[in-house]
Amino acid sequence: MALRSMHRHAGPARLAGFLAAAFLVGAAAVALAAVPELPRAYVDTSLPASPGRTIAVAAGGDFQSALDAAQPGDVITLAAGATFTGNFVLPNKSGTGWIVIRTSAPDGSLPAPGTRITPADAAALPKVVTANSNPAIATAAGAHHYRLIGLEVSVAAGVASNNGLVALGSGVQSSLEQIPHDIVLDRLYIHGNASVNLRRGVALNSASTAVIDSYVAEAHDRTYDAQALCGWNGPGPYKIVNNYLEGAAENVLFGGADPTITNLVPSDIEIRGNHFFKPLSWRLGDPSYAGIRWVVKNLFELKNAQRLLIDGNVFEQNWEDAQNGMAILFTVRNQDGHAPWSVVQDVTFTNNLVRHAAGGIQLLGVDTNFPSQRTSRVWIRNNVFEDVDGARWGGRGRLFAVLNGTADLVIEHVTGLQSGDVLGADWAPNTGFVFRDNIVADNGYGVVADRSSLEALATYFPGATFVNNALAGGSPADYPPGNFFPPAVADVGFVDLAAGDYHLAAFSPYRAAGTDGKDLGADVDALQSAIGGSTSSGGGGGTTVTGADLAVTAVGNPPSFGAPGGTFTVGVTVQNQGDLSASSSTTRYYLSADRQKSSADTQLTGNSSVPSLVAGASSTKTVTLTIPSTTALGSYFLLACADAAGAVTESDETNNCAASATMIQITRPDLVEVTVSNPPASVSPGGSFAVTDTVRNQGSVASKSSTTRFYLSADQQKGSTDKRLTGNHTVPALAPGASATKSATVTVPTSVPPGTYYLLACADDGHALVELDEANNCRAAASQVTVGP
Repeated sequence: MALRSMHRHAGPARLAGFLAAAFLVGAAAVALAAVPELPRAYVDTSLPASPGRTIAVAAGGDFQSALDAAQPGDVITLAAGATFTGNFVLPNKSGTGWIVIRTSAPDGSLPAPGTRITPADAAALPKVVTANSNPAIATAAGAHHYRLIGLEVSVAAGVASNNGLVALGSGVQSSLEQIPHDIVLDRLYIHGNASVNLRRGVALNSASTAVIDSYVAEAHDRTYDAQALCGWNGPGPYKIVNNYLEGAAENVLFGGADPTITNLVPSDIEIRGNHFFKPLSWRLGDPSYAGIRWVVKNLFELKNAQRLLIDGNVFEQNWEDAQNGMAILFTVRNQDGHAPWSVVQDVTFTNNLVRHAAGGIQLLGVDTNFPSQRTSRVWIRNNVFEDVDGARWGGRGRLFAVLNGTADLVIEHVTGLQSGDVLGADWAPNTGFVFRDNIVADNGYGVVADRSSLEALATYFPGATFVNNALAGGSPADYPPGNFFPPAVADVGFVDLAAGDYHLAAFSPYRAAGTDGKDLGADVDALQSAIGGSTSSGGGGGTTVTGADLAVTAVGNPPSFGAPGGTFTVGVTVQNQGDLSASSSTTRYYLSADRQKSSADTQLTGNSSVPSLVAGASSTKTVTLTIPSTTALGSYFLLACADAAGAVTESDETNNCAASATMIQITRPDLVEVTVSNPPASVSPGGSFAVTDTVRNQGSVASKSSTTRFYLSADQQKGSTDKRLTGNHTVPALAPGASATKSATVTVPTSVPPGTYYLLACADDGHALVELDEANNCRAAASQVTVGP
């Protein structure tokens, strides 16, 4: 493709006559804008009545038998905290009542409806896991009216690869009658783990389906595309609202495989209030990189879909890897060549924040590989694009790429802060293009294809409306008339550009300068209202995106065992997930029994200093921590809490802490004598003999050095009447399971009465250590010694 970067080189004079007829400006052009059709149907997610039985499945119970026995109106409760392992199938039942499958924990243990669940809620959830590559939860053909509430769905330990955790429908169903429908996934925690190849969290090959208030994470694969959510063989409608969505290749994808139902197009899709996110631990070269190269492409992609409302979402962190790093793709694809009806049309993309990416939005008019329908009627309005930076994230830093014949694309009231060109184009011309009322950076590139900006617009966007845009750093000679040219982005008149406040100040010349009488660029208040709690880990809490927000995004696992007074080292990453810079702060560390910060936690000695962080920036540190000597024995999670001293005023003060995935058991060393050499048959008072013994640390943590002493005992047990021999030896520090064999020459005191005695060797007889068991330090030799004249 000829999408190369270039500065302008053609003057406007030779194009003047050509361009006079090429562009429409003002009110006449506005009337020509095509408005996309909104979804024709929306999924109702109000809680259903449950007039039937409650079927309680205890830990170790038969979940599938409960599913088979349930009737519409019944509720199945799975024991909170229990694990149910299998490949469970939701059967097709007669009737239209709902079957609810939920945690046995009371409603008060879950986030309220409309509030996003997080991993911190896991203790209240039953865990449904698959021990193989098949789904943990799937649907029978035609299954319907199921609502799942408050479940954790994952893979069992040791699973290397899984094709999808929740499968609603399949890619081979061939008729609408086979499609599952009326299914709601409500407050589910669906996730893989740090190393599993997980192809997708949820497959949406269904109808009338919702995923709401849920948390889908760790969907990634080393070889294939992986998604949090993906649908290609279901008609919709779909509701995807208030979720946290992590997927390595595409966080959410519609299309990507040909539907087996003729003329099927996923339709009527509502996507609102979600947080699309890729952790930097997946990015090669980042300080937090976890060492596995996953296939990374984009944050959201449409290949076959129509009638979508995409509103109030945050799309965050995407870099050049297996694709060019564009965050959003509206690129029609007849993927396998058997679905020429494939189309992307009627897309409304409003009030979204796209940030920390290699590029903005790419559109493709018609498929370049197989026959397809045309991408048309796309409305991109009132969005902010921030930190679209090729130098930081790879790629071109391009804001928009419009390729190969799109129709009726409107881009208006966008605030775009990108490092590359505003608009790229190639292949066939694009018709019905409108670009108005935007604030964008020119960056010396402007509109780039394979010629100057003016010529490129005339060639690839004939009849375009390109008016009332503030093109910072641009030249009037390179654009159609009716636009504005502040010298630099800093001259636009934002309230606080450095802090990410993109309201226009009262002095800005671009206030009320739009074709509609509104300010140029995004209506920040409307955008923030639509986003609400999209970036809040709890969701739905009304958090705005303005403000610093420090969160621990990665915390290393502690060792399996530790001792009071012992030390260990971990790595921790803190990110500023807000839109304002954060001043320097301190991260503190705790031992927690339940992953939640509370007064019962034990603070560790040692902390890490975090420098000031601009919006989106991260700091990774390695810290050595000391366990207090008074720590109670037991098992704990390591809790890392950003800004523990409260030095930074944050937009969300509830998301500072993150817990390790594994626990550390606080225990003590345990020294025992495992062998003691036999003494001579007899010895005189004042006489000496050599003794050799072996001390082992049978505890799970290391011991420091200690002293072994020897006694003569009448009964093999150390007591107050035993006679201590002169002479001892030092045992070095011992790792868990390690032993030390040492010899000493001991002397019988002249005061020892004649008699027959056992020889005792007693490890740590000087009590240099606090041990797990203080009663097992001594061992008697197999034979006795007689003391006499």
